[in-house]
Amino acid sequence: MRRFAPLLLLVVIVSCKDASKRTRCERVCAREADCAASTHAEKPVEVDYGECVDMCNKLERDPALVKGIDEHVACVDRAGDSCPAVLDCP
Repeated sequence: MRRFAPLLLLVVIVSCKDASKRTRCERVCAREADCAASTHAEKPVEVDYGECVDMCNKLERDPALVKGIDEHVACVDRAGDSCPAVLDCP
């Protein structure tokens, strides 16, 4: 058990990551997932947080696509507390 203690400590530290230190992908995907879960629309929207973060991170690494990520992040930021506006972002 002792030899797993450092690994366990690392997992606890990572899982307690301060929200202010999240990447923009983590922040935007969390907001979208929260909105999707709390919106009771006729046509439900599903957002998988992990898949969203993975895809966002991949798109950020592509110089040809990073502008689209910038625009999407700005749209979510402008939407503020309005979940319908967040979910309408392109």
